[in-house]
Amino acid sequence: MTAVRCAEHADREALFRCEGCHRALCAECVEEGHRLLFCRHCRERALPISAGAATTPELARERRFSRPYRLADALVYAWRGRGALTIPAYVAFMVVAGILPSLIGLILILLVAILVPGFLFEIVRTTWEADDELPEWPDYSDFGARLGEWRDVVGIAIAAALPVLLARRLAGCDVESFLIEDPALCSTATAVGGAIGFALALFGLGSVGSFRSGWLGFRIDLHLEALLVGTGGEAPLFALLVALLLGAGLAAVRVFAGVPLLGLAALHAILAYVAVTGAHLAGLLFRRHRQRLESIYLG
Repeated sequence: MTAVRCAEHADREALFRCEGCHRALCAECVEEGHRLLFCRHCRERALPISAGAATTPELARERRFSRPYRLADALVYAWRGRGALTIPAYVAFMVVAGILPSLIGLILILLVAILVPGFLFEIVRTTWEADDELPEWPDYSDFGARLGEWRDVVGIAIAAALPVLLARRLAGCDVESFLIEDPALCSTATAVGGAIGFALALFGLGSVGSFRSGWLGFRIDLHLEALLVGTGGEAPLFALLVALLLGAGLAAVRVFAGVPLLGLAALHAILAYVAVTGAHLAGLLFRRHRQRLESIYLG
C-alpha cells in the first residue's frame, strides 16, 4: 500500500488528515491542544490516517525525525551542548595521562579506552533517535557491557578489514613485493579495499548502535546491501567526509608535532573530534534512511 504524502511536505509521510480542509498532514503540520490534535493551517481537528498515529509520544518522535538537519550541523555536533566541555576535558585527561609515570598513565588510558566504544555506540543510538546533543558517558562499573562493546568493535573491524585483504589477494599482493611487476597495483588495491572497508565500518557502527545488536557488526552481506541500495548514494559521501576530516586533522597535527604537549593535545583533540563526528554521521545516515535500513537489517 502506497503511503500518503503530506500536502505541504511532499518528502514526508502523512500521519493525519484534517477534518476541515482535508489536507494530508505530517507531524510538523499538526499541533497539540489539551486533548486533541489540530491542523496548523486551518485549526480544525486532525484525525489519524492509521490507528496508532495520534499518540503524543509518537507525534513528538515524528517531529524530531522531520526536523531539518544539515551536514553542516553535524560538523559542529561535537561542540554542541555538553560537548563544549566533554572533548576539552577528554583531551586534558589524555594529555595528563601521557605525562604521568608509565604505569599510572597506562591505567588511566585503559580506563578511558574501556568506555570509548560504548560512548560511540550511544552517540549513534541517540542520533538515530533524533537527539542531536552528546549523550552521557557509559557506566564504567558495568564491565560486562563494556566488554561486549569491545567485542562488537572487533567484529566491525574484521568486517572492514576483509575488503582490503580480498582486494590485495585479487591483485596478487599477498606474495613478496619483489615478485610483483607493478607495485602501484598493490597501492591501488589497498586504497579501493580500504574505501569499501571504511564504508562497511560506517554501516557496522550505525547498525550496532541503532539496533543494539552486536551480531550486526559482522554482517558484511547486510552492509553491502545497505551500501548499494539502502541510502540513495549518501553512504559514500558520509564515509568520504569522515576520511577527509581524519586526513585534514592528521595533517594539522603535524604542524604542532614538535611543540611539547601541544602536539599531544592536538592529536587527541583531532582523534576525539573525528570519532565523535563519525559516530554522529553514522547515526544520521541511519536516521535519514531509517525505513529502508530497518527493512535491511531487521528484516
